Amino acid sequence: MVVSFKDAELEKTLSERAAGNADLSAGLVAKRDLDRYYWMMHQQGSRFATKGEELELICEALKETTFSEPWIIQGVPGTVEDQISVKHLAKKHMTVDCDQLVDRLHQASALQLLTLVDRVERHWNSIERYWKDQITPTGDNKKMLQNSAQTQPAETKRAKVDWDKI
Repeated sequence: MVVSFKDAELEKTLSERAAGNADLSAGLVAKRDLDRYYWMMHQQGSRFATKGEELELICEALKETTFSEPWIIQGVPGTVEDQISVKHLAKKHMTVDCDQLVDRLHQASALQLLTLVDRVERHWNSIERYWKDQITPTGDNKKMLQNSAQTQPAETKRAKVDWDKI
């Protein structure tokens, strides 16, 4: 596998990390670093386990948050705390101890928060992909789906998610 980038700053950083080792290219450094990154995320994800309704609450709280810069991740605990109040998520997710969850988030390491954000982003991406696969943007199919969504009971509208795969 070859990893390449069109970002000059990142290319420079990777080249500096490869300096002094003739066997390493910037792409090989990136692959090595990504392997380490994913390994660390896997390790931290298992230490900061969130599943089921707790993870659903976090996903809902972070739904409108864009993590365009790495430093934004440090705002996750405060954002979740605020959204629990603003969106009345404690009433919706009654089995979740929101105070304990917020405390855990405030005590989480940056890597644990990064792993959590990764799970949240994959959740929303999987939901988006699901609906793109189900809906044809034109014609009667779109009308039919819109009409059926309006007539379905609220509890059947929520997409079922296998949280262990996210």
